[in-house]
Amino acid sequence: MKIPRPLDEHLDLLTEQVGFLRRSASAFDDGEASEAKRLATTLRVLLHDTPKSASLLSQMQVKASMQFLDSAGELHPENLATEWPLVMYRMTTTETGMTAEYWPHLGGGPPVRRASPEQQVSALLRGKKIPRAPGFHLSFDDWWEQQVVDDKQGGIFTRKQLVMALANQDGGAHVDPQIEERYHALSRLNSLALQSGFIQEGMEDPSEIPEADLITPRSPVPACVRQIAWEFLESLPAELR
Repeated sequence: MKIPRPLDEHLDLLTEQVGFLRRSASAFDDGEASEAKRLATTLRVLLHDTPKSASLLSQMQVKASMQFLDSAGELHPENLATEWPLVMYRMTTTETGMTAEYWPHLGGGPPVRRASPEQQVSALLRGKKIPRAPGFHLSFDDWWEQQVVDDKQGGIFTRKQLVMALANQDGGAHVDPQIEERYHALSRLNSLALQSGFIQEGMEDPSEIPEADLITPRSPVPACVRQIAWEFLESLPAELR
């Protein structure tokens, strides 16, 4: 026989899980990229429901009524370039050379330009839809299942897929002996196809940079999960923070 958990224990557990999330987020921001795996696992505990188990927020009967901040906006279906709007891409020059990495903007991303009602109507009359800009709040299912990465090679990922892959395949809560092919491409093979390098004197085109001089960033997944954790914390009602 199982004993029902009282409400005050749920509140204590939520405080504990949010504390885990904040501490791992702080460590990530201080340079510990592997903390993204702990972020993913904590988000799974808080949010992920299955037929056999309920997330903590579902047990507390608050998830369905929450509105979740979308800092990515909708992907652009006509965009031929890869898309990863949850995070930024930055290059840093140090004494030992240059590094390139994906980084969560944590609310400090590029200015949001929302289409006016007139622009929206004009697009609809032309049979098009202007993608939703960042900054809106969504129901949990719309937020969790929203596409936020597109590598244009068949790899389209939702928040749920990024979080669960890091938690279930890459060591957050489980190390999977086999890795899903498209996640392998995103996290290990640079399927977003970004590389950086300096244009030397006399070069007229970035394509002239020698392959050996190009820098390939590491996986965008940890930074994406850090941004998702930030969205979640920003979305928590004040009484639950």
